[in-house]
Amino acid sequence: MTNSYTRNGFGHLYHGGDVTDLHELVANKLAYGHSTDMDMITSVDVQQHNVMLMADSFAWDFDLRDLWLTKSRWTTMIRQYINPVAFETWVATAGKKLKGRKRGVSILRTNEVQQRQSPTKSGEATRTWRTWGSCMLAIGYRAMPTPQITLHSRTSYLGYIGALDLSVAYIAAKHIGEAVGVKPEDMQFVWHLEAAQFHAFKSLAWLLDDEAAREHFMAMEVGKDDLRDRVTRKETPGLYISRKWMNEFQRNDNDGLTYGDMSFGQTRRLRKRWHTEVLGYDYGEPFEGGPHKSRSQNNRFKKLPSCPVDTLTFDQLFSAAARRSTRVNYDPENALKVDYTNEKDDDALAE
Repeated sequence: MTNSYTRNGFGHLYHGGDVTDLHELVANKLAYGHSTDMDMITSVDVQQHNVMLMADSFAWDFDLRDLWLTKSRWTTMIRQYINPVAFETWVATAGKKLKGRKRGVSILRTNEVQQRQSPTKSGEATRTWRTWGSCMLAIGYRAMPTPQITLHSRTSYLGYIGALDLSVAYIAAKHIGEAVGVKPEDMQFVWHLEAAQFHAFKSLAWLLDDEAAREHFMAMEVGKDDLRDRVTRKETPGLYISRKWMNEFQRNDNDGLTYGDMSFGQTRRLRKRWHTEVLGYDYGEPFEGGPHKSRSQNNRFKKLPSCPVDTLTFDQLFSAAARRSTRVNYDPENALKVDYTNEKDDDALAE
C-alpha cells in the first residue's frame, strides 16, 4: 500500500510503508498543507486534531542532527517519560505472555511530566509549559493479529520533537522485539495522536536543513499584507507563519542583535542553530556577546555531530547516576504502571 492521507468528519488518517515515510508524510502535510487541512492555525503553529498514523513496518531511519536535536535532549526525554522499573517489568512480562501468537494488549504508561514555569520578559508574571500535562502518554504492544507497537500521545510537534517521540517508541520496540523474537521492521506501528502540530520556529530545521526545502522556503516573501500575501497565508499557513519568524531572525542579523540580547531562550537557540548548521560556524561570530548571565547563551553553537537513531539506547535510565537521580523514580511499586489485558473470552479484544 502506498503512502496516503485522508480526512473525514472525525479526523485525519495517515498511512506509510514504514515509519520513516510516515514521519515525512505528516510533517510535510503540516508544513505545506492548505488551511483547509488544518483544524487550528495560530501565530506560532498549525494543528490537526484526532490524528491516527499507521505504518506497515517500524523501520525508522533518523538522525538527531537533521532536526538540530542533541544527544542530551534524548537523555532528558527518556528520563522524564520512562520509569525504568515499569519498563523492565513491561518487557519481561511481554516476553513471558506475548511471545508467539498469543492474545493480549500490553500498555506501558509513561511518567507524568510536571509543569514547568519560567518568568516572562517583564519579570512580573510566569510562563507555564506543559499546562495540560505530559505529551507522550503510553506505549503498547500486541502480538495478534500482527505484531504492533502503539504510541498514545496528547500532542507532538512534527518536524521537531515528534521525531524523538517516535525514537522512544522505536527503542522500546527493539527491547520488546528481543523479548518476543520479532524485529521492529516486522512490527506494524500505530500512533494515536490527539493533536499533531507544526511549530513556526521550533520546527524550522525541517525547512532549513535540507537544501532543496531551504531554497524554496527562503525564496518566499511574506508579511506585506497584499493579495499575494493573503493567498500564501491561506494556501500554506504552516510555511507562512514559519517564514514570518524567519523574517524576524533575518532582521535580528541585519540589526546586529547579539545572542545575549535575545530575551527568549527558544528563539535564541533556533537562531544560533540556523547560523551554525546552515550558514557556518564563522557566521555567528559577530553576534556573540550580550548581557545574558550565562556565558554559554552569549556564545555560538558548535556544529552538531551525527547521531543516528540506532545509536540511541535506554542505558541512561539504568546508570549509577540515574539511580541516584531524583528525576528517575526507582520505586518497585511503579511496576503497577504496566497494564496487561489477556482476557481469553473477551470478544471485544478479538481481532
